[in-house]
Amino acid sequence: MNKKMKINVSNDTCELLKAQLSKKSKKYIRINVAGFG
Repeated sequence: MNKKMKINVSNDTCELLKAQLSKKSKKYIRINVAGFG
């Protein structure tokens, strides 16, 4: 359960970051995604 919850939270945070950063800079998103991935 803990692993699944962690994955869900990470996915949600990634999506939120993408939505917020997409407005500021797409390049920054790629860097963030690479860091998370």
